[in-house]
Amino acid sequence: MIWARKSLVHFLAVLLFVTLLGLAAAVNFNLNLAHPDKLKGWLAESKIYDNVVSSLLDKAQTDNNTSATVPFR
Repeated sequence: MIWARKSLVHFLAVLLFVTLLGLAAAVNFNLNLAHPDKLKGWLAESKIYDNVVSSLLDKAQTDNNTSATVPFR
């Protein structure tokens, strides 16, 4: 019966560890998204908008399988 108790203790220890990591991630996520200006600053610094828009425009121009055409100015 000692092995059953040890197994239960190990399982609960791992469960507690995963729960604490999840709690820390949730709090961090909540704090970062509570301030939209901070998030906008991070996205502007990383230039993710420029990269995503240019790659989407390149893909749309090279994709010949679409039936609808979108004029690019």
